[in-house]
Amino acid sequence: MSTAIDVNAVKAFGTEQYVFKRRPLMIGIVLVGVGLIALSRTSDTRSLEGVVLGSLVAAFGLFALARAYYRRARPSKPVLELSPEGILLRIKQDKEFRIPWAEVQDLGQADIKGKGFLYRDVTVALVSQFFFDANVPLNSSYVRSSLWRYLFLPKGDLVQVALHHDILSVSADALWAEIDARWRAFRGQQRTWGRHAWKGSEQN
Repeated sequence: MSTAIDVNAVKAFGTEQYVFKRRPLMIGIVLVGVGLIALSRTSDTRSLEGVVLGSLVAAFGLFALARAYYRRARPSKPVLELSPEGILLRIKQDKEFRIPWAEVQDLGQADIKGKGFLYRDVTVALVSQFFFDANVPLNSSYVRSSLWRYLFLPKGDLVQVALHHDILSVSADALWAEIDARWRAFRGQQRTWGRHAWKGSEQN
């Protein structure tokens, strides 16, 4: 365990930096919109449709830029929190999946594939299917959604809960070190952590 990591500290990770770093893409979208407007106004046909389309594209880019700066100035709740109690994964603003360290059977890394995306070396926390079913804050309608496949990967009688470093502006190794240090320090401690943790522990 690295001495540089304070396992008793709460470590929070948000997506603000990830969104803010995508400014070049947003600026590019604005420029494409402006280009469409200029092209439409200078063409022989002076296409109104082109002006409207360009305006919509530019407006979308400007909105994304404004949102990135707003999110940086006023961060929302962290997506991931690591504490002595366990892992808190905020799937939505009102959906928190709490996993006490004692419920984590193992840690690993996985490549997550989907339609049009591939994420490599994603840290995963393995929990029992029983604990997962009792505590995951999503109903059955999400099972076939892309969000479900992005976060939860079945592995026998276990579920791999994916903790994506890419959207948290942290390296895979750095996130692994933070999670691994706390898991090794607290996995032997039985803790009652909120309604979800209590529900799962009660039935074990």
